Amino acid sequence: MSLKTTGAEYEAFLHDDDFWSQQGDAWLEDTEFEVDGSLTTELDESGLKPEAQIKLLSGYVFSNKSDEPVYLATFFRRWRKARNTTYLSVAVAKDKEQLVRDAILSAGGKIN
Repeated sequence: MSLKTTGAEYEAFLHDDDFWSQQGDAWLEDTEFEVDGSLTTELDESGLKPEAQIKLLSGYVFSNKSDEPVYLATFFRRWRKARNTTYLSVAVAKDKEQLVRDAILSAGGKIN
């Protein structure tokens, strides 16, 4: 089962040291992603744009604390659930863009 995310959210997932450290030594294997419509088995973080549309198609998280791997999508959902923030991808009419930006910022949000 695939899961949709953005480049900004996926990067936050990969760099959440508190979450990953709970797993001990953990790593990804057998990954497959769709990034802006193109299939890949590796994500180059240095070239990943925050607004990139990503589908996590397959993959596993292995850890020295567990005998069984966890599906990447399941692991990602656990990470999302543990956070107190969410990431949004928004489509809005151009003439309403500033209103939406202002609303996000006034609610304490951050725009990438």
